[in-house]
Amino acid sequence: MGGNLGVSGSVPVAAQPYCLCLVLDGSYVVGNPYPGGCLVSTGITPAATSYSSSVGPIPSGGPFRVLLLDGPCALGSAEKGGNGILGGIRTILAVSAAFQSGTVEAIPALGGYGFAVLLGILATSGFLLIRRLL
Repeated sequence: MGGNLGVSGSVPVAAQPYCLCLVLDGSYVVGNPYPGGCLVSTGITPAATSYSSSVGPIPSGGPFRVLLLDGPCALGSAEKGGNGILGGIRTILAVSAAFQSGTVEAIPALGGYGFAVLLGILATSGFLLIRRLL
C-alpha cells in the first residue's frame, strides 16, 4: 500500500453528491457511462464547485487514474470494506491523468453552463475571423 491519495478539482454543480473512484489506468471517456467498480473510492458533496479530498490509500501496482462520477459511491470501495461496486451505472464527468502515487492534479469538470460559454466563445471567434477575411 502506498500513501494516502489527495485529489482536487472542480464539479459541474455544487451541493450534489459525486464519487471519486480510483481505477487502473485505461481508456475512459468523459460523458460515457462507467459500470465498473473502484479500487478505492470516496463520496464528496462539495459546498462550492471546487473541492479537495482524500480518496484513501493507494494500492500497490498501477498506474492509476481517478474518475469523477455523478452520484454517490453506493457500496464503497473494496479497500473500505465494500465490494467496490458502485450500485448502478454512473456517468464519467472527469478523468485524471495517469499516475503511480502521490497527489492527483486538479480534475476539471465542465458543466452545462461552462460548456455553453465555451461554445459561445468559439462561435464568436469564428464569426469574427470570417468577417475579417471577407
